[in-house]
Amino acid sequence: MTILLTWSDRGAAERPSHRKSRHRGAGPVKRLVDAPENAGRYEHVVILTTAEGRAGAADLIDDLRPCIPSAEVRVVELADPSNHADVFAATKSVTADLHGDIDVVLSAGTPQMQTIWVVLVKAGFLDARLLQVIPPAFVPKPHPHATREVRLEFDGF
Repeated sequence: MTILLTWSDRGAAERPSHRKSRHRGAGPVKRLVDAPENAGRYEHVVILTTAEGRAGAADLIDDLRPCIPSAEVRVVELADPSNHADVFAATKSVTADLHGDIDVVLSAGTPQMQTIWVVLVKAGFLDARLLQVIPPAFVPKPHPHATREVRLEFDGF
């Protein structure tokens, strides 16, 4: 079973109102799932969010339901979602039970969350592929693939 793992801050409190206008159309998770090369790839999606983002994550599940048959929201308890240490500890704990073929969407969520995905995967806490969804403004027409695997080869972990 292939699992799609992502972060959603859709509808979370105190998010800048310009985000929706800046990202016209489908967000990165929906664009990833809708890409022809990913048709039928995902059997389950796990969406992490804060308590404030629960409704937005549920909306994202509704958007993904035609493509992914099984979905769940996992609430990450964070007092400060800009604190890398807190995001790391909370995310590590709510993903510890995930196993199998896992793809992580790097393009969704806050910069802190994107950083933590890289740390979790590169440090071996989460066995997953890191995927980047190329922003629509940078995808030339026609583009063979709007997503790519991110491979960061470095020592230190």
